[in-house]
Amino acid sequence: MSVSALSAYELGPRIGSGGMGVVFGAKHRVLAREVAIKFLHPNYIDDAEAVERFLREAQVIALLDHENIVKIHDSGVSERGPYLVMEKLTGETLKARLERGPLAQPLAIQIADQVLQGLAVAHRKGAVHRDIKPANIWISDRDAKAKLLDFGIAKLGDRTSITTTGAAMGTVTYMSPEQATGKDCGPQSDLYSLGVVLYEMLIGKPPFDGDTVQVLQKHAKASPPTLPARFPMHVRSAVAKALAKKPEQRFESAEAMRKALLDASAPGRPIRRKVLAISALLALAISTTFLMSRPTNPARGQAALPPGTSIVTASRMEVIPFETREEIDPTLKPGQTATQAGTNGEEEVTVEIKDGKERVLGRKVVRPPVPQVVRVSLFNLKCPKCSGWNTQDAKYCQEGCGHRFPGEVSP
Repeated sequence: MSVSALSAYELGPRIGSGGMGVVFGAKHRVLAREVAIKFLHPNYIDDAEAVERFLREAQVIALLDHENIVKIHDSGVSERGPYLVMEKLTGETLKARLERGPLAQPLAIQIADQVLQGLAVAHRKGAVHRDIKPANIWISDRDAKAKLLDFGIAKLGDRTSITTTGAAMGTVTYMSPEQATGKDCGPQSDLYSLGVVLYEMLIGKPPFDGDTVQVLQKHAKASPPTLPARFPMHVRSAVAKALAKKPEQRFESAEAMRKALLDASAPGRPIRRKVLAISALLALAISTTFLMSRPTNPARGQAALPPGTSIVTASRMEVIPFETREEIDPTLKPGQTATQAGTNGEEEVTVEIKDGKERVLGRKVVRPPVPQVVRVSLFNLKCPKCSGWNTQDAKYCQEGCGHRFPGEVSP
């Protein structure tokens, strides 16, 4: 785009900065379309490598047309230096959102899922982002839609990196082990970085901390901490696999990681209580059938009962399902949830079987069930009309007063 083409935009106030760019709001004078124009920071204008990296970002993003990747309209060089014309987003970065604390698990999984959808497209087209971090993930203020930003250091196909061979690429806190040691990286590096981001979304801090050298060493050698038991097994397993030290031990693709996070049948997901109960009842039915099929031996000195009047007294174990109840937990921050797992109990049941019909003679609790307590703290939106508390995705007050929350309410 030439200088005259850039003049088609009415430049607005500065709306952000970071890394190598400064972003201004702008409006197309003819189309009246709101856009964001990102200029290379003045400190880098004389840096040929920085200019090349900045302009290459436009080529990468233009190749990746997906709803979870920021869109680019044009690029060029003006009297202000290199620039990119991009869609204007409303909301905030995930980094800004995390400054207010960890996210509720459903929202964290939703964001990770959308980022993975964007990464799936990028990886299929040969692009590796190499700088997945909260500052490069934008969250819409309307529907919490996530978009990937800043492909400035992305690797496209087999092109040689424009940075020095052996240099660590990316942001230290979120680097994969291969990035931390200056090795070449592929799609699995992005999945590792997203695993770090997902851990931070759930816990409120990344898995490794310390100074730059310490964090690099921990990425390369230290075992990452596991998520607490309050998170479902399939989520803990997915994060652990994403944070594996060797790329071949991680998910083979972004789609596979999505399935592990979302699919009920994903490996590592705990067996549902219904399956356990059905299995137990099936075993009991088999035992009962076996008892009913055994011949009845009369007591000594007593004549055998005629057919059709046989009586069998038997004992069996039955499952006592545990109950689920919700409690408000004052120790949780707004938007967080925690689950305390429960266990089924066991009951010894004595039955009398006569003419194919069963009559319960007595019950004895052998092991009482432990209830599952779901601690809830989702009520982080207070209605200004009736002062009732609402969940974070409320559009109208759930207390029934009819108040409509504005569209700009943060997720």
